[in-house]
Amino acid sequence: MSKVAVAQGNDSAHAIREAIDNLGSPFINLAKFARSVCIVSTGSDESTQAVIDAIDFHSRAPIHVLNADDENDVIEALIPQGEVRAPIRRPRSIIDADVVITIAPMLADRNRRTALSIEQFLFATWYVPERRTTHGFVRSHEPWLEGDLRDCVLADLYAQRPIDLAIIDGTATTGIALASFDPVAIDAVAMHMNGIDPESVGYLSVLSQQGLGVCTLSKIDIPLGLISR
Repeated sequence: MSKVAVAQGNDSAHAIREAIDNLGSPFINLAKFARSVCIVSTGSDESTQAVIDAIDFHSRAPIHVLNADDENDVIEALIPQGEVRAPIRRPRSIIDADVVITIAPMLADRNRRTALSIEQFLFATWYVPERRTTHGFVRSHEPWLEGDLRDCVLADLYAQRPIDLAIIDGTATTGIALASFDPVAIDAVAMHMNGIDPESVGYLSVLSQQGLGVCTLSKIDIPLGLISR
C-alpha cells in the first residue's frame, strides 16, 4: 500500500519538514544512500530550502536544484506523436541524478483537471524549441498534447524518468503538506481534496496500470479524515 504522509500548518517550511519526517526511515535511507539529488521545484524558496535541509541532515550527497542553466545541457528523448515518435529535449541533470525530488504547490482546477506533482514536473523538465506563430515566436507543448495524445504523452514521459519523492505544499490553500514516494498516489489524494476523481485522470490511470503508482484511494495509506473531505 502506498503511503502519503501528511502534516498540518500554515508555515510551509515547518509543515514540509514534518511531512518528510512522517515518512520515517525510508526517507532517511533514501537520503543516506543517495549519490546525487536533483530537486525540481515549482514551489517557494522556503519550501525548497526545507527539503534541502532535510536531505542535508542525513546525507552528504550533492544537491542540484533545477534552474535555467539546465536548458544548456540536455539530452534527446522521444515521445509518441501519432504514428511517429517526435524528439524533444530534457535536462541531463534529472536523467543523471540518483534521486529526483519534486516540490509542487497545491494546484487543481475543475476545468484544467490537474496541475500537481507529475504534470508540473514534466512541464518543468520538457524543453521545446521556439516556433513561429501568428502571435510571434512562442514555446508551447500543445503540438504534442492534442486530443487523445495527451495522456499517452504524459505517461510516456514520466515513465522515462519517474520521481523518487514527491512533495505537495498546500499550506497556503488547505493548511497541509503532503509527501510520498508514490507521486501517482500523492496526486490522487490532492485531486480528491480538490473535488476531482483521480481515476478519471487518464495519465494517472495509465501509470497505475503500468505499475508506476497507485491512484485508487482505497489502496493508499492516508489519514481517513483527509480522504473523507
